[in-house]
Order: sequence, then structure tokens, then C-alpha cells
Amino acid sequence: MCINTYKGRTARAGITWEIAQEVAMRHLKWVEENENLPDMIEEIRGIAEGSDNDIRDIAVLNCVYELLHFPNECTSFALKREATVDGHIIIGQNWDQDPVMGAHAVILDIFEEETGNHIFGITEAGQLIKSGICVHKDESATAICGNSILSNKDKVGIGCPTSILRRKALTFGRMENILNLVTGSARSVSSNINVATSENKAVAIELLPEVVESEDRLLMDPYYIMEPMSGIVTHDNSIKSVPRIDIFRHGHPRGTHLKILFSEAVGRIDLDYIKQCLSDHEGFPGSICSHGCDENDDWQTIASVIYDLDARTAHICCGAPCRNSYIEFKL
Repeated sequence: MCINTYKGRTARAGITWEIAQEVAMRHLKWVEENENLPDMIEEIRGIAEGSDNDIRDIAVLNCVYELLHFPNECTSFALKREATVDGHIIIGQNWDQDPVMGAHAVILDIFEEETGNHIFGITEAGQLIKSGICVHKDESATAICGNSILSNKDKVGIGCPTSILRRKALTFGRMENILNLVTGSARSVSSNINVATSENKAVAIELLPEVVESEDRLLMDPYYIMEPMSGIVTHDNSIKSVPRIDIFRHGHPRGTHLKILFSEAVGRIDLDYIKQCLSDHEGFPGSICSHGCDENDDWQTIASVIYDLDARTAHICCGAPCRNSYIEFKL
């Protein structure tokens, strides 16, 4: 578990562990009272019991995004059938974090007996999921990745923690149901989620904590759905919907650069090309493959993942993909 690590990180952010527990339990109370999410509470209780930890500590681990709201975290993408050489739907990301968190990263392999869902992905120990793929009982598949965005509307509040939202969304096989869950759940901070389903649907969903005015001063929903162009959708840590509320308005070109790389090979994109793109160093050290010259730099790519919904495979690389190899897992 990474409880001790996050005790240090919350303290450095000026948050006592007791306050972190209190805020996290308020989030869990909201989840427990939501008719779509009680099974997620059972999973958190199971993690607490199985690891012999206080449920309040596990609650904090599943609310660290809401509590600490990391900047510069991840570059994500989704590709529809028309974009790939073999007509497969593929989604993935580079996971950028403090390198110390790499020691807490774990692979999840979950089989839900009641639903028949087979879920495979990665996360930090104690968290429900970071990214993953789910093969459903009817052989359809769903995969989810995501990255942080920071807005001046973010606040301390209650709602569905990001890790729980991603984990629950994976259990749905239809994009319509996923969008209803994701956009309809209350939240206190901004985030982005990339989703793909076997229906050959893929989107990036920017989630904001409240209704805002668009750039032309029209009220918009607290979410923005980015549809693919030429079967490609990418995202980084910049807010596309309402850039003026982006705390990092200088922009993060990683997502744009990744889209350019994919667009240059649209219809011919294969697994090797995706790995090459995720190892790209344009804009180094703040590149798609993000790291400095020292392996102990404060922020870097600690893992890279590629999920193929048609091949039912996960390709996972521990560390920066330019320095390490991917391992294939077959569901």
C-alpha cells in the first residue's frame, strides 16, 4: 500500500491525515447513497479488510486525485477501427507521476462472478483502478484511460472520486450508459477520461465541477465530449472546452503532438507505431515520453499502457517506454 507515501504528500500540501480521511469519507458517503455505485463501496471495504487497513485510509487512497489534484499527469489517446491498420479499436496512455509512485503501481486482474466481467488494468495499490480494459460476458469490450486537468473552478467538495468513476464505467459495454454515468455524477474537481467500446465508439470527456461560460459567453454543461477526427482522439493536461479556466493556460502540446503523429499514419497505425509514438521526445523533457536526464527527476512517465479491444490484449511497460519494453497480457 502507498498509505505512508500519501501521508507525506498530504502533509506537504498542508492537509493533515485526519482531514484527508474526513474529506474522503464524505466522498464515500456520496458514493454509497448513489444507486449506481454501492458495489464500489463493497470493493473498497474488501480492499481494506484484505489488506488489514482502516477503510478511512483506503478511502483516502481513492480520493488522492480530489485531495491533491496532480498537474501534468498523463497523455492519453483512443483510436477507432478506421485509424488502425488491422481495424482494431485501441486505447492507451503514458502515465506520468512522481517516480516514487512507480514502486506502488500494481496490475489488476479481476473476474466478477456475478456479471462475468473480466477486468485488467493498472493502478496504485489500494486504488480501484487507474486505467484498464473490461471484456464483458457477451464478449464486447470497454477500455478507459485518463489524465488530469486543473481549472479555477476546482474546489473541496463531494462527489464521485475519479478512481471509482473509472472503475464503475468499465463495467458498462455501451457508450450511452458510460456517458450517462460519467456526465451525470457529481464531482469537485476537473478531470479527463478517454473511453472506447466495441461499438467502434471512442471519446475524450472533459469533466468540470460546475456549469461555466464558454469562450463566447454561452452557458455550457459541466462536461465536454471530444469526438474523434479521422478515428483519432488524444488528450493531455490542457482544457480544450474553456481554455480561460485552465490553470495552466500556457498549454501542454503533448496531446496535440500525439494527434499529429497518429494523423500522419491514419489507416496504417499498428502496435509498433503506437509504441514509437509513446516514446516520442518532441519538447523534451516535457514530452509524450516524459522524463529528465536523471531517473530520480520529480516527474516522469512511470508506466505506459496500450489496450486492444479486439485482440483482448493489454501491453504494459513499467517506466518510460523509450527505456523499457512492453509486456503483453492476453485476457
